[in-house]
Amino acid sequence: MKNDAEITDDLIYRYLAGEASPEDALRIDAWLQAHDNRRHYLEIKAVWDATHPTKSSRPVDTASAWAALQTRMTSVRTHSESAKPKSFVFAIAASILLVLTCSVILYLYLNRDVPSVTNEIALQSGSSIRKVSLPDGSEVTLYHNSALVYPEQFPKDNRLIRLEGGEAFFSVASDPTRPFIVHAPQADIRVTGTSFNVLMKGDSLTVSVNEGSVKVYNATDSVTLTGGYTAHISGKDNLFTVTSTADPNLWAYATGKLVFDETRLSEVIRHIEKTYSCSINVRNESIYACRLTARFEDDSAQNILNLIAETLNLSVSRDDSVFTLEGEGCH
Repeated sequence: MKNDAEITDDLIYRYLAGEASPEDALRIDAWLQAHDNRRHYLEIKAVWDATHPTKSSRPVDTASAWAALQTRMTSVRTHSESAKPKSFVFAIAASILLVLTCSVILYLYLNRDVPSVTNEIALQSGSSIRKVSLPDGSEVTLYHNSALVYPEQFPKDNRLIRLEGGEAFFSVASDPTRPFIVHAPQADIRVTGTSFNVLMKGDSLTVSVNEGSVKVYNATDSVTLTGGYTAHISGKDNLFTVTSTADPNLWAYATGKLVFDETRLSEVIRHIEKTYSCSINVRNESIYACRLTARFEDDSAQNILNLIAETLNLSVSRDDSVFTLEGEGCH
């Protein structure tokens, strides 16, 4: 990425106006990951919003108003010099014009659109799985030890949030006029309406799309993913590797759906443990090789393990959140 010093205020203004090149837009997106840079950007954006109101607002052009006033005043003075007897009348007219113009400018200034300051909400999942509804109706499920930051209200032009660690599943409400952007240290994910999973582990990032499509990009690379595909970003070179999603159960912790098709019991157990935040022990490790074909949706860990035990000729016991499978099983 080019030096931060090249991210000038003029470039930021072109970015806000939608006139920056795709390369410059990517550079700015990467540059915004730093807290100090984002604070500077928001200061510039506040000025931009105040001086570039929406079409429905009334623009305040004080410079033009004063210029018009000065022109009128000059015209009055010039005319009064050629007609001295009427100078008193024109002086009164000029004073009235000045008061009226200043009143109009003051009214427009006080009624201009002023960007509001929105508070941010920082959410930590800790040792639990947490679900949160965002202001736009989108839903986020945070896995254990994950952190999310989002505003109390989204602005008119975007829906920007930050995933600061861990794993999260996003179900994004469709809104083509306001892109939904997830900032992560390794890359940004941009969508308008879809569902996808994001996993941060060390300096790497994995984005898997369930439905719809997303654009994943950073200063080095970019890729568009559709349902059934996964992008992995290595922190070493920040380049993307795209593969088909091998296992849709990766985000069962959020959807509650588990699908197994001749799946080894070892994999089945791993997914149940992640989905239901439990531990499963086996007395006989040979049963790990048993295979299961089944589909579960919004069921409990207890019911699922009871069915598995019945199907594979096992028994199941429970001590709080710890389950134990026993028996010879499929062998």
